[in-house]
Amino acid sequence: MLKRVRAYIEKYQMIAEGDTVIVGISGGADSVCLLLVLLELQREISFAIRAVHVEHGIRGEESREDAAFVKRLCEDKKIPFIQYNYNVPQIAKERGTSEEEAGRMLRYEVFGKEAEKFLQGKISVAHNQNDNAETMLHHLIRGSHLRGLTGIPPVRGKIIRPLLCVSREEIEAYLQEKKQDYRTDATNFETVYTRNRIRHEVLPVLEEINPSAVSHMVRTAEALRETQEYLDIQAEILAEQTVHFKGSEALIETEKLKSVPNLLRNQVLYQCLVRLASFRKDIAEVHITDLWKLSGRQVGKSICLPYGLAAVREYGGIRIRADMAECMQKDEGTAGTPLVEAMQFSCRVFEKDAKIQDFPKKKYTKWLDYDKIKDNLFVRNRKPGDYFFLEEQGHVKKLKQYFVDEKIPREQRGQILLVADGDHIVWVVGYRISAYYKITEHTRRILEIQYDEAPDCEEDVFAAGRNGGREENERERPCVN
Repeated sequence: MLKRVRAYIEKYQMIAEGDTVIVGISGGADSVCLLLVLLELQREISFAIRAVHVEHGIRGEESREDAAFVKRLCEDKKIPFIQYNYNVPQIAKERGTSEEEAGRMLRYEVFGKEAEKFLQGKISVAHNQNDNAETMLHHLIRGSHLRGLTGIPPVRGKIIRPLLCVSREEIEAYLQEKKQDYRTDATNFETVYTRNRIRHEVLPVLEEINPSAVSHMVRTAEALRETQEYLDIQAEILAEQTVHFKGSEALIETEKLKSVPNLLRNQVLYQCLVRLASFRKDIAEVHITDLWKLSGRQVGKSICLPYGLAAVREYGGIRIRADMAECMQKDEGTAGTPLVEAMQFSCRVFEKDAKIQDFPKKKYTKWLDYDKIKDNLFVRNRKPGDYFFLEEQGHVKKLKQYFVDEKIPREQRGQILLVADGDHIVWVVGYRISAYYKITEHTRRILEIQYDEAPDCEEDVFAAGRNGGREENERERPCVN
């Protein structure tokens, strides 16, 4: 295994003489293995290692024991050790995101901060082949396009993944051979999370069919990555001829793109949005489709896009700019994404069981009175006039005032997802529902909406599908009909 990792590092030029490698170590098998492997490689390559552990403040005493284990391990191996402590649940609330996403963002912020202290700083994380296969499957079932199927890249900027060439089974065998113990996070076995279900229920079945399923998927992901890289290059060449950037806006000469193959044209539009937004996450197929449809509409028409971007039809093509005011015009643009088509959402309708009196309080799963929904449900960002019922007595509160009262930063308000019934906000995702839709003794049918709180947010998911995770059975019907 060590030889394969060494060859993999050389292939992608991950580590050079004089580098300082910041190792993100949680205490789990993967990160402990990564640390031991890098120590072995130090005998051949002159580089420094510094271990960083982030304690999230989520799992109580168990989490603190993880930190203590990592500290002892680093002391034993004489590796410089740095620990950061955060209250991730509180930070997630402040940022309007899931705990999983907040924790991931904090880890990479910390890793980046440590790497910047050194002229040749690198960040090493412990993803393996199984993680890659899980990512590929996760993106596939969410309806991802080509980019999402390329899996996890071996190198991205300063981030390197030396163990991406070996399986989880090989990692555990290596640790057993070294007689090295490690920590196990109990939440990794909770199949309420999509990634865990893929790991514990889907991949084992595929490996029963073919023991080499994971390695075959990884090879396919690598081939698709090369295809995507070629497409990126061709799109950049075409964009130079058709897209004109000026500050925080861009003009797309759509007439020049009409004769271009759809795949290449969509890639040009995608790259344009990513450059203006400075983010890839949440830019999905529906946005690319709506953007191109705008080219066939009347001059002056506009649509709302992620990250506060707005696109306007002009005589010369389509102009995209960072202008929330454009998105505030209710009579223009799209109403949002239908709930059953929204990425990372799943929903189902079922008859109320008289035996069930209470539903658990979950941040990213909500249960609502289905029959009170008057219109189609859409997933969108805020608009003027949005409101919800503060309590069942009927007191109404404007969404804008709610954001102010919750002390949500102004720059984050436009990014928070809303499930809306017209102007009535059914659910401020990650926060609360409207009291109007609460389940009562008179409720006959229940709508369950789940937002995937543990997406693989680190990797890009271009072209998320139009049927985002919808579940059906004989008693269910589309939630927006």
